[in-house]
Amino acid sequence: MFGARRKTGHNPRNMSAADVVSNDFQKARSRILVAILVLLSAIALIAVVRSVMLDLDRRSNALHSHVENGFMSVSSMSDGPYVVTHVAFHSDGEGSKVWAALPQTVAVVDSAGASFSVKGLKWTDIGGRPANEPDLDRCVAVYQRAEYSVPRLPSGP
Repeated sequence: MFGARRKTGHNPRNMSAADVVSNDFQKARSRILVAILVLLSAIALIAVVRSVMLDLDRRSNALHSHVENGFMSVSSMSDGPYVVTHVAFHSDGEGSKVWAALPQTVAVVDSAGASFSVKGLKWTDIGGRPANEPDLDRCVAVYQRAEYSVPRLPSGP
């Protein structure tokens, strides 16, 4: 015939029933594999986002300390309340872990923070023995986020 082109590829009319089933099975398997990959990608994305959010939450709920000229400044990205009771020094060696109790507890109630002297504190090593004052510029505040509840006023007349 003039101008007729021959089509390439398979002709579904000439395929056996087994070939049709096999072809359909391969298509279904490919779709399932794509769905599994999409699901695994979504789970990985959720895990990464959750990790970042937890890290941001941890940082915003942390109290940061800095020592300069014998005074420690503590502040947070969020409001407190935090209670600072001790100052600690930790370096690489086991014997270089020392701490000192503050003479008065310091309350940090907002993001502005607080400042207090760390000079002249009585330092104790991890064995409970008196220790020399460490490099104060490398000390950190030991704190606890205070949990409190506001009493509710009675309702009604």
